Amino acid sequence: MKNVDTVKRLAESGQEAKKLFSDLAKDIDRQENAGYDLWTHLPSYKAAVAAHGDYAVEHKPSVADIMIEAAMFLSDKMEVEPDMTPDKAEWYSCPCGQEH
Repeated sequence: MKNVDTVKRLAESGQEAKKLFSDLAKDIDRQENAGYDLWTHLPSYKAAVAAHGDYAVEHKPSVADIMIEAAMFLSDKMEVEPDMTPDKAEWYSCPCGQEH
């Protein structure tokens, strides 16, 4: 009887692991798709299309690199400075949540 219970628990654990991996795969796909969508608005995408045409997607950077480029691009376009005017301060507050 003890072996039957062990087998049942292992089967349940296997189902939980399968669901966990399935959810993880869905999250990764969603992040990759969002990264690609963001990349299509950035200068590196325009450069890749100009150089590689329809094969530009083969040169897509990682999601992390896309996020870095997007942050730098927005920072440049918005002319972000550490001493921004008070009306924009909530956009550039310290991530700790405290006012400095």
